[in-house]
Amino acid sequence: MKYTKLLAAGLAVLSLDATAPNIVNAASDTTSSFTKSNGIANILTSEGARIYSAPGQNPTQRVLPVYSNWKVLGYTTVNGVKWFNVGKNQWINSQQTKYTESSNPTGTYYYGSKNATGVVKVHYKPGYGIAVWSQPGKGVIPGKYLKHGTSWKYFQTANVGGLLWYNLGGNQWVSAQYTTSDNPYGVAKYAFDYKSIVKITNPKGAKIYSDPNSGVTTGHVLPAASRWKTFEVLNNGDRWYNLGGNQWIMQEDTWG
Repeated sequence: MKYTKLLAAGLAVLSLDATAPNIVNAASDTTSSFTKSNGIANILTSEGARIYSAPGQNPTQRVLPVYSNWKVLGYTTVNGVKWFNVGKNQWINSQQTKYTESSNPTGTYYYGSKNATGVVKVHYKPGYGIAVWSQPGKGVIPGKYLKHGTSWKYFQTANVGGLLWYNLGGNQWVSAQYTTSDNPYGVAKYAFDYKSIVKITNPKGAKIYSDPNSGVTTGHVLPAASRWKTFEVLNNGDRWYNLGGNQWIMQEDTWG
């Protein structure tokens, strides 16, 4: 089965593409030059950190989840706000993160036993897959992708510069950023109060779910382009907005 290549191709692309991005100056012409860095940005805001295709400009529909860690290749400052580059033409607001200079940017070390086992489930996008690597953060295996929704046993965990990887046997590694797991170093479940307005951007509308953990729908669909007040955000592998009571919609159907 053929899978489309990833938009970000997994976390390791962000650490391997060290080429300075093209910086488009803001209209006020207060953009600083690009400064290389070597650290990790931990996302702190409950709504996550939206990716921009230029510093402070052109927001995309991609949102990095709260408490996830991302390799920072460098930064620039626009109108007094520092923007981190996490991959060519992928920028996040530093004010939504905690930055830590990496003391082990390229080395590998392990959490606990090298023989730790568990199961990870690929969580990316239906019809797409995530890349498999021959080493944590190095050596994409050509043509090998794991389909969204599939589950795999892992035998080892590794941390490369603050980024978590799972070993699926032999020289086969996947980034934890696009998986969920019951492992304590995997993706946890988080719920926060979140009062905002979201717009339905899915042209087919947004299904309302009565339980985001079981996937039970109410049978109602919110129309495209309609706007709704939110009260809570939940991260359980997917991200959900609560519209009041037992009414939840998926973030991917909205522009928050």
